[in-house]
Amino acid sequence: AEVNILGSLNVARLSSDYGVSKIINFQTSLCYGIPIENPIRVNHETNPFTSYGISKTVGEFYMTKMDLPLFSLRLANICSKNLSIGPIPTFYKRIKEGKECYCTEAKRDFLDFEDFYELLEKILFGSYEFGIFNVSTGTGNSIKQVFDIVKNYLGEKNLNVLVKPVNKDDIPIMILDPSHTEAVFDWKPKVSFHEMIIKQLKYYDESGIIKIFSHLKN
Repeated sequence: AEVNILGSLNVARLSSDYGVSKIINFQTSLCYGIPIENPIRVNHETNPFTSYGISKTVGEFYMTKMDLPLFSLRLANICSKNLSIGPIPTFYKRIKEGKECYCTEAKRDFLDFEDFYELLEKILFGSYEFGIFNVSTGTGNSIKQVFDIVKNYLGEKNLNVLVKPVNKDDIPIMILDPSHTEAVFDWKPKVSFHEMIIKQLKYYDESGIIKIFSHLKN
């Protein structure tokens, strides 16, 4: 709350006081809560139920009510070569160490950082209408699909994973509809789901597993 609500409030007030010409807010897709449709359109109601989702949504709501030059980006799962949390690095690390893996039946929308950065450049240096935007591919992939790509890359094609039902405090399917964003910014993701994961895995190999995962706990 101190960071996501009061921090957003402070940024909004200071931006107003100093005449900031453009604000880019990174919002979580958890703002939608349990969606009533997939892909989730940007005008879908917000109904977060996690502390993180609630605090981020309150912060966004405050800024939208201040008539600020705001771009609020509701983000899918952004993946970069330095990513050290989430299913991709977790599966990589555990398979490398010969440990068992498990996943849920959840589906998520994964976006490569290069595509994300291309959109950021457009927003930073272009002239576009302010507003709220979904940033995503609009395509869902299961966590099991992530596991399969990682195990095949590591040469463990016969390795199996335990697939569990989605917990009650989790969201089964979270896929964002980017059509409004694509139309406004003339932007469309280019990196495929498979290519995105392979890029990360190659970076883990090149950089060394100790460097990437040194701060992770088993």
